[in-house]
Amino acid sequence: MMNTKNIYKNGNYYQIRKYFDGKMHFFGTYRSLDDAIKVRDVLDEVNYGLPNKEMRYISKQGKQGYRVRKTRNYEVIWDCTYPTLEMAMYERDLLESADWDVEAIGEKSDGTSWKMKCPIKFEKHNKPRRDWYV
Repeated sequence: MMNTKNIYKNGNYYQIRKYFDGKMHFFGTYRSLDDAIKVRDVLDEVNYGLPNKEMRYISKQGKQGYRVRKTRNYEVIWDCTYPTLEMAMYERDLLESADWDVEAIGEKSDGTSWKMKCPIKFEKHNKPRRDWYV
């Protein structure tokens, strides 16, 4: 099966688009899926022109801090804002190591629960917020 990540059919054409920094970015429209895949592969190699991959899933939220947001199949898996970039990166790395399975991170090596928590809550989201570790 072909990898069509970040490629979307639009009528008879194929668009390359990627969500980052809190916005959807468009990278062109192509007549064939093969052309779109070739261009997307090149964009992947240069990280879509982003400065580095360290900020993956993280966006700056003004004075509120840094937001870690992950969606899968249009469903929000994780959406939380942290006061420092270091906290956001730590949380993102921890969640990535468990393939974003919050329940898998739920236990420490001694068998007790982590109690994941978000320090800043967003009321506009309908998903339950988590708080930073206690």
